[in-house]
Amino acid sequence: LVENSYDIVFTDLSMPRMSGFQLIQKMQQQFLQQPIIVMSAHDDVLRQALGTYKIDYLIKPIIFEE
Repeated sequence: LVENSYDIVFTDLSMPRMSGFQLIQKMQQQFLQQPIIVMSAHDDVLRQALGTYKIDYLIKPIIFEE
């Protein structure tokens, strides 16, 4: 994000180097206006944890028809 700009960032909560929550925190500190969408199969965790952030989310598996 420092080198390139993106219209939107999609991330998962489970990642190898850092959690999705860590990424969100860093992005919201440095890139305040960057739209973020989080994807996870753990909808209960998403709804609770993302309530403090202004972030949209998708529950996996993603059903594109919906």
